[in-house]
Amino acid sequence: MNSPPTTKLDRAPQLEQTRERECLVVQTTVPLVAVVIGIKLGKLLSAYADLNDPRTALGSLYSPWLVRITVAAVGALVVGKIVFSGRKWLVVTFSFIVLFLAVLIKLVQAMLTGEPLAAYYRRADFWLVQAAMQLRLILPLVAIVIRRDIMFLACFAIFVYVAVRLTPAAYQRILRNLLTILNIVLLLISGLELAHYSKTGVTGTGRLLRFFVTNAANLVPLLRTQIDLISISALVIPLSVGLLIAFLVRRWYARPERGSAPRLTRAFAVVLALPVAAAFINPLPRDARYDRFVDNTYLGLRDLIPWHKASELEAMKLASRLPVLSDTSNAVLRARADAVASPRNVIIIMLESARADSTSVYDPTLGTTPFLADFASRGAVVPEMYAIIPRTSAAWVAVLHGMWPSPDDEITRWARRGQLRLKSLPALLATRGYASAFFTSAHLTFGYDAPLIKNMQFDSVNYADTLPRQGFEQPTYWGFEDRIMVEPSLDWVKKQSDKQTPFLLVMMTNIGHYDYKYPSTWPGRSFGTIDPSYNRYLNCLAYVDSVIKDFVTGLEKLGVLRSSIVIILGDHGESFGEHGPRGRSLLVYDETVKIPGIVYADGLIPPGTSISGLRQEIDVVPTVLDALGLTAENATLPGTSMFKPVSADRALYFFATLDSYSMAVRRGGMKFVYNFERTPTEAYAIDKDPAEQHDIAATLPRRTIEEAEMEMLVWRERASRPFLAPDSDIKVP
Repeated sequence: MNSPPTTKLDRAPQLEQTRERECLVVQTTVPLVAVVIGIKLGKLLSAYADLNDPRTALGSLYSPWLVRITVAAVGALVVGKIVFSGRKWLVVTFSFIVLFLAVLIKLVQAMLTGEPLAAYYRRADFWLVQAAMQLRLILPLVAIVIRRDIMFLACFAIFVYVAVRLTPAAYQRILRNLLTILNIVLLLISGLELAHYSKTGVTGTGRLLRFFVTNAANLVPLLRTQIDLISISALVIPLSVGLLIAFLVRRWYARPERGSAPRLTRAFAVVLALPVAAAFINPLPRDARYDRFVDNTYLGLRDLIPWHKASELEAMKLASRLPVLSDTSNAVLRARADAVASPRNVIIIMLESARADSTSVYDPTLGTTPFLADFASRGAVVPEMYAIIPRTSAAWVAVLHGMWPSPDDEITRWARRGQLRLKSLPALLATRGYASAFFTSAHLTFGYDAPLIKNMQFDSVNYADTLPRQGFEQPTYWGFEDRIMVEPSLDWVKKQSDKQTPFLLVMMTNIGHYDYKYPSTWPGRSFGTIDPSYNRYLNCLAYVDSVIKDFVTGLEKLGVLRSSIVIILGDHGESFGEHGPRGRSLLVYDETVKIPGIVYADGLIPPGTSISGLRQEIDVVPTVLDALGLTAENATLPGTSMFKPVSADRALYFFATLDSYSMAVRRGGMKFVYNFERTPTEAYAIDKDPAEQHDIAATLPRRTIEEAEMEMLVWRERASRPFLAPDSDIKVP
């Protein structure tokens, strides 16, 4: 017996259920697609305008013709909606046809009158042609930048589609709630990443997110100072736009005239296959300036997973067969035969966020640090002085331990364990009768700063919370103005001088740190730069220069300067968008790691000396010991005294603040930047391209790139090992 035919009424519940499922798929995926692609294109277009001449780049797209065409299109649409409501798009199309005909007629007219086409082409009439040519340059770039976003979004859409299709009808409401929560979380992550990018130009990663979470207590007061319309908008807009699109999708599917469910779900696999296939196509050419935009925000969270790539495992094996890079656990200081009976005092001054090319020492035309320039002429300048990791605490390890600092993960545990196995310069000099003191105008409350300084065993530690503060301003969250240190430090020096005790004095400035605020009493001036942040930064350096002048003048009045070795250097540099991002923590280009270096030692260093060769912060301890006529027996120090020459092919290594984010090696005139496979390894011929603007990696043999990558990974492993607990079980695969 034949079953009765299925009527339209019988199919209604099934159609409604299909439409509900389709609505859930679209409502979940479309908002995220719009937000992710919108943010990425916004970043790309902004960077494209910054890195290119607007007249030849996006300027042609923003010409008056764009405004005219937009107004005409909107006007035609409105007229079509009112007069020809059923054919409004036909009216718009007709308007564009008229526009193109007008341009074509003018072109023919120019040809008939003999007017040169080249001259006619440059006129505004050919805005469409100019825009088309500009888009021809932009589209391949867009294709490269959004590939990983397309891959993520396609996979996310497939996941949502499968989940909706396989979930029974009884659990669809629960699934809807779960997908809504997931969407909100992803949109919030996009907002947080965009807010961070709006301030720094740095794209987010999982390790960056973890850094903010683990240091939230320290960072919240700082983040409060950064709350403005831009950051709030960047945080709120992705979530607001996503929820609005989801609401509009739900409302559109609820319209009665929608009738039966469309066939979108049947074509879903085909629709997704196209973007997935396109994502695996790598369009050429590649422009390395935009590599930082390639990664997808959510895929960037993958570095939270504790796993090692094959290259990292190989580096661990190779490093395990090599000797340690640095070890002072059994160090003993011995006097050389030529050591003088009256030892010199040691004074080390570290300048917060001081990049070399922003000082008068390296660029006399700036006029930012006239005293430092004059003081350098009384001793030696180090033209090629470098930091290792662009973070202050890492500089303390390099300068005062003479060791390669490890990335945050290892060094944080090492400092907080109270590990005294590795001996610092204060601890070593104490065995030779030296008193020691550490002065800083900053608070020692960030991260592991306080335990790190405590472990170095200074006799006296003086910081913002212990120094007399009356009458001094606190311009930044990080601490007080640097003049707060001058009188207390000179008082301490006088006490040691009166007791005829040789001393080690370490001073760390504070002004110059982001967000580049200086005391209101300092008469700031314009340095001719159009970047307000950079102008404030230069004023910070000028203020610090005056503080160092007062301190050194005080040393001269006390009569201890000529009997001292004075080393002045930056802790790290600072970036102001030379390679896109601002700040410095995650960058290893020269603007963040090349620092000023000055060495003064009356009787040892002739005035006007220039110390040649590549030098780094790890050279400070060997230089001090050399100047004092001391040797460190049973110690392995990777640095070289600045009184001695270094080989032309000496290798310098650099590391970003966050582990597994970015690192570099400089050997002679070549520098390689490794981004842990998030983006291709970069290569720069520093001797020909000191600003590191022209990536030549594509012109080098692949083997050369791979060897540089492995060299950096091996160094990373070797640099980390001294900071591991001595009884830790290091398992090498």
